[in-house]
Amino acid sequence: MKTIIQNISSRRASETIQMKQSVTEAISRKLGSEDFTFLSGHTLYTLLLDEATDLHEAWARFKDSWSRLKRDTFMADGGRYRLRRHAIYRMTTHDGVILPIAYRPHYQSLDHNGLNGGVARYFSPIESATCSNQVLNKILTLCGDVFCNLAPGCDWHIEVHQFRIVTCGAAASPTPEGVHRDGVDFVFMMMIDRQQINGGATFLYDQSGAMLHQHTLMDAMESAFINDQSIFHGVSPIIPASPDSYGYRDMLVITFRKA
Repeated sequence: MKTIIQNISSRRASETIQMKQSVTEAISRKLGSEDFTFLSGHTLYTLLLDEATDLHEAWARFKDSWSRLKRDTFMADGGRYRLRRHAIYRMTTHDGVILPIAYRPHYQSLDHNGLNGGVARYFSPIESATCSNQVLNKILTLCGDVFCNLAPGCDWHIEVHQFRIVTCGAAASPTPEGVHRDGVDFVFMMMIDRQQINGGATFLYDQSGAMLHQHTLMDAMESAFINDQSIFHGVSPIIPASPDSYGYRDMLVITFRKA
């Protein structure tokens, strides 16, 4: 009986792996053909789930880390509405493993960020417990699988950003630099939480400026994969749900750039 149960468990594990590979390949195909794709929170949760991880508990700890972000002090507009943390990773073709590296400042050219670009920006690093959280590590692995399907044989420079945009009595912009590219190859965006706000729609544009898609990320783990070489993106302002309410929009953004 024990052998039969082990065989059934092994077969189910194999079927789960095949299902996840199939979904990951489908994401890569759609991203390759359309330059963007959105994923429901339920689908992403299923892709991250395995028997070895208490994903519910890991997610609770991961989500809670957004309550400890630090003020972004590099806002050229003087705004105090953005909090964030930041970490750097690398992935090489030699072993395909994603590993953290020593902290480096975040840099974008003025061409890619006309508001805050052109300077090295030092943000508070992502907490070590968050870096080791299974949710983040599984998301990084998923991104690596998706993007490597489209650009095999590449080494990658990876940046992870935790963002919170806050609003109290007035609108605040998640993308104060306006419609832009990040200056990388691929971007992954994931909704963590949104409370007491309206707005915050994501807009995608082609290189001619024509709008391709509009979508508001609403649910936890709802995500977007974007080809940053082809797609410009922006997010509409978030607005307090009531005049005196404190609201916020929490996002995870991961960028992959060929090293």
